[in-house]
Amino acid sequence: MGILISAMPFAVAAVGLAGLGWPASTAGGASLAVAVLGAVVWPGLEATAVPGALFGGLGTSAQVLYVLFGGLWRRVMALQPAFGRRGCRGGVAVSRVPRA
Repeated sequence: MGILISAMPFAVAAVGLAGLGWPASTAGGASLAVAVLGAVVWPGLEATAVPGALFGGLGTSAQVLYVLFGGLWRRVMALQPAFGRRGCRGGVAVSRVPRA
């Protein structure tokens, strides 16, 4: 029974996103509410562990965003010399090479 209670936040998020078309913020909030409710109602889960798990999840999210956008930023900065004096139109580097 504890596994079913633990899986409920994921089920709520999946139904909210895929089934009901909720935005991610609404589905995430509903999922968090169900997780906290499950921790409070089910005696096998410890409600006192929720804040620590919440901060742990925020730390993981911050690491993922850092890696994702850090890598993206490095890739964009690596392309900067290619743009140089040639210019960029519509995201495509345009070379001004004289025609023969």
